[in-house]
Amino acid sequence: MSAFTTKAWEILGNGRRGPWQEASPHALLAEVAKLRRAAADKYIVREPSTEEKVWWGNYNRPFATDKFNALLQRLQAFLQGEELFVQDCHVGADPDRRMPIRVITDSAWQSLFARNMFIPIDTHVYCKHAELHKLG
Repeated sequence: MSAFTTKAWEILGNGRRGPWQEASPHALLAEVAKLRRAAADKYIVREPSTEEKVWWGNYNRPFATDKFNALLQRLQAFLQGEELFVQDCHVGADPDRRMPIRVITDSAWQSLFARNMFIPIDTHVYCKHAELHKLG
């Protein structure tokens, strides 16, 4: 187990952070509310790098840069001082097409779920990845 996974399991073992129970060694069972996401609930920041690459319409709705920045500031203020779990991962198995993502959660079990769903980033490319995802 990685250092992160060990720490997350320690937190889970202490009964913190979430509606979960241990199903077997190294397996969790989490009960969460049913969520329904409408395709029209997706917004993309409209800026030069996305302007010509996105099919704008009912399902790819534009979001203004200034509104995104205001929302980001509110989120950063809300999360100030909170314990967060960060996963730097990739989506896509093909190294020529993969994309880096950063998943930030406020619960250990959600972070473990993300680590299971995506490809953990290699340590030697971490610095490049971290630079891509700097906020603020």
